[in-house]
Amino acid sequence: MARDAIGSRQDGDGLIHPGWTLIGALRGAGPGPDDIIGLCGVSWDDRVMFGETTVEQIEPLRARQHYVVNGRFLDVRHRVGRTVETFDLMTCAMTVEYEARVAARRVNSFVIPRRKK
Repeated sequence: MARDAIGSRQDGDGLIHPGWTLIGALRGAGPGPDDIIGLCGVSWDDRVMFGETTVEQIEPLRARQHYVVNGRFLDVRHRVGRTVETFDLMTCAMTVEYEARVAARRVNSFVIPRRKK
């Protein structure tokens, strides 16, 4: 299904479509997006949005290799904006590693609306 969505096809060289860098980091991190935003005391019902995402692919991903995903929180900042009046901007980073080498890095942010009290 995901392969169809990102337009990748199975090639005989064992290389995986670069879109899997994004998908694999999320799936392999352990805690999923629900768990990550839950740490801020919210759920998707609170209208949490994905913010910016950057992906750096250092080497191609290959089928049948065991990758390790490591993640960490970089920052949480309280902001005031025009569209979403008051919100927190939470930024996380993940690395996809093979044999202790970083194959890809991903940094993304979540926009977490905060209601006035």
